[in-house]
Amino acid sequence: MAQAQQQQRGATAVQSHAQAQAQQQALQQALQIHYQAQAQAQAQAQAPAAVRGEVATEQRFATFQDWLRRGGVEFPKVTVMRFEGYGYGLGATATIEDGDIALRVPLGMLLNERLVAAAWPTVHMDELSPAVDRWAFVYLFVALQRERMQRGEVTFWTPYIDALPPVVHSPVSYTDEELVQLSGTNVHESVLSIRAKLRSLADQYASHLKVAHPDYFDTLPGKYENLVWAYEIFWSRAFAVILGGEEIASLVPLGGMLNHDQFAKVTYISNEKTGFFALQVNNTVQQGCQFFNNYRHRSNEKLLLNYGFTCDDNPLDSYTVKIGLHKDADPLYDQKRELLDAANLTLEHYITRQDPVPASLLHTMRILNSNEDELYFWNANRATDEPVSVRNEVTTLTLLKDLLMRQLHKLAFQDFGADLALIRSGKLGDPMRHIVAYRAGQAQLLADASREAVRRLAEYEKMSPAVHLRPRYFQPARYFASGTQAMEQYNAWARDVGIFVGGNVAYSLDADGLPYLAATAPIQAGDVVLRFPQQQLLGMENLSARVSYELRQWLCSARGHRHLSQCAIGSEGCLVVLLWRESKRTDSPWKHFFQGLPTDFKTAVTFPDEELECLEGTYVYEEALNLRNQYAEELADIGSVIPSRLLSQGASPRTITPDEYTFFKTLVQTHVPANLVDPAYDQQENPVMLPLPLMPRHHPYIKLSYSVDPADGAVIARTRVALRHGDEVYDGWGSDQTHDHVLYAGACFSNETPNPIPATLPLELQVPEDGLYDLRVRCLDKFALGTDHFLSTTCLAPSLLSALRVLLCDDSTTELQDLLASDSTTPPGYISTENEAAVRENLRQLIDGLSTQMQQLQAPAGHAASSTWPLCAVYLDTVRAILAASAAFCKRL
Repeated sequence: MAQAQQQQRGATAVQSHAQAQAQQQALQQALQIHYQAQAQAQAQAQAPAAVRGEVATEQRFATFQDWLRRGGVEFPKVTVMRFEGYGYGLGATATIEDGDIALRVPLGMLLNERLVAAAWPTVHMDELSPAVDRWAFVYLFVALQRERMQRGEVTFWTPYIDALPPVVHSPVSYTDEELVQLSGTNVHESVLSIRAKLRSLADQYASHLKVAHPDYFDTLPGKYENLVWAYEIFWSRAFAVILGGEEIASLVPLGGMLNHDQFAKVTYISNEKTGFFALQVNNTVQQGCQFFNNYRHRSNEKLLLNYGFTCDDNPLDSYTVKIGLHKDADPLYDQKRELLDAANLTLEHYITRQDPVPASLLHTMRILNSNEDELYFWNANRATDEPVSVRNEVTTLTLLKDLLMRQLHKLAFQDFGADLALIRSGKLGDPMRHIVAYRAGQAQLLADASREAVRRLAEYEKMSPAVHLRPRYFQPARYFASGTQAMEQYNAWARDVGIFVGGNVAYSLDADGLPYLAATAPIQAGDVVLRFPQQQLLGMENLSARVSYELRQWLCSARGHRHLSQCAIGSEGCLVVLLWRESKRTDSPWKHFFQGLPTDFKTAVTFPDEELECLEGTYVYEEALNLRNQYAEELADIGSVIPSRLLSQGASPRTITPDEYTFFKTLVQTHVPANLVDPAYDQQENPVMLPLPLMPRHHPYIKLSYSVDPADGAVIARTRVALRHGDEVYDGWGSDQTHDHVLYAGACFSNETPNPIPATLPLELQVPEDGLYDLRVRCLDKFALGTDHFLSTTCLAPSLLSALRVLLCDDSTTELQDLLASDSTTPPGYISTENEAAVRENLRQLIDGLSTQMQQLQAPAGHAASSTWPLCAVYLDTVRAILAASAAFCKRL
């Protein structure tokens, strides 16, 4: 496709190119004579070097303007002049009135994609990898024209290339010392990307283009440095020219010498009928004054990246916020993408002085932060951009604040006050003056936007009492079971090794005598509350260094794999073995951590059989049995891979027991931070645990922000909300679902506290084994529905209803064939009246059946003495509440 488009553009340009070719060849011959005479005159000149340089510059511009006139360029009232503070620009030789055409250039003199396609008709973009951009051949053409001039050749374009500045000095050509001053900014990121593309172009030119097209490129080296120069020349001088209804970035000889003034008024006129591109002046320019262009609305980021300068106190300055949405990482990607498209929202937004938190940014983040219930609301109310729920608004504003603060912390220099003082001092030269002005503006914009996000969050929290909820949990596991002495010993150790930063947090006891993590002093939002030095992290690297060399080799080389993370028994299996081994050592540096752990975790996997059977028919029951079988298989694998003698403690050879394996497996699953996303710690391949006996308890609206300190690899946790003395430090566990808490953490919201979380109950649908089985499966796949769904306390999920519509299509109709034949990929919202009736009746029977089953479940004998039954009871009450709410929703269908 790309090759066809290039060929079409080339064919369009060939005719006009051929018409101008004869004229260009004649002009080129005249130029060769001119340059030879000029070189002889310079060789005979006896003037000082500075004078000779000035004369040479004037001669270059004189030759350039003569070349323009011979090429049909019209500029009757302007000429090249030197201006204080600007260098060279265009000045008025006579007054230019409002409405005058100051510059008129034949379209054949514009250097752009079309001209290059006509000059190199057999060279196509398809020959290059996607690592380069669409203007790659234009950069290459300009760079090679420069190389021809450098080795003494004269071409048609030589006067133009010779008149261009030898140095642009945009960030693309900054030295390493200059570029590092932009660390953490969008410009820094863009420069690295641009340089990578230009290096790829240089490599592909040398390895392929020169070989494949020797007639065009002969022995020209195509140096990377010249490609950088060509890139800077192109984007610091390109005009938007309309050709064939398409906006084509083009170099306009002489037009590129216009300097910028944000108050200048200039109109670009493209006329393919007359064959000219023109600049019309819309304000009077007096004789002798500089004729300015207006580069249009440009932030300092755009000005610096493309032109190499910034504007002081730029009212158009902005910060570009880029938000990620990844198909592989988000199961609701398609629904969110559709909603964004319907609202004309993109993933790139601009923070400005006038609008520090634009509505489009907030709306986008609300959609991206939505769960399936909230997406149902957005689908039903696409015209609104108002908050959809307390959960969504609080987490959206919190994530926005966190994103802005994280970007601010990434900047190499965050003290924009100091930067502004440097600018006002007048001691900075180029390019540092522009670097400092840009980064100070970026820091100011981010700081203002962060404050606005904090203000909005505080206002919303005042209006929403649910945000201040302090959930109570049933969590039967007893931490620091040996007493407060063990807790105080851990607190002292954590302060000593730097985990409890500044002693501002520590474990304390609540009114029920249960430990929790509390603030011991006021802590501001964004402050670091926990800091885990790399050597204190419970990961395979630290733990494997403390076992015997032979055991380490067995772990590292199991079944032929060289790396521990690829061991046949799995990364978590390796970590479990190492944790169990370390817990038995009396000299462990983590002994205070191990002493604070409960003797066992009271999760659904470890429930007594008689209590687990009371949950029969629930998701937790089925999943707990699956996990028991999974853990047993993993333990058997460990026994088959690692000789028991290597696991011996002292003189008593022994192996890890099933209860011990389950304990440490649960420990790994609950102590790996779900919110830590960093390449340094791949939690799938190389999980790293935090040495906190009791992790911060779950809160639906409050999450700690985890990051890695690039200086020393420490894991840092920041609070997103301000904490007073005695406030509990909460975190989000990665899942709000009650069944996940019961299964993996052995915790559940207490019925004594209103549950702000929309509780859900997993539900697996069955595809009827009839003659339409294959068609139904194809329909489910087409609309990405599947058979795994859920019931909720907030609504009947639209995906559940759509899946039921597919599964209940009548085999006497063509409903399934019609769905498969349609172009739409939107899940069906309605098929027929009969189908809707079948959906209602089937769903009612399903819910009634589950409700009856739940009502029949009874507490086991002796449950009053059980430490885990209250947890089971709370979970059963939650399931019954979900079914009751779903039954009510079903009646309203």
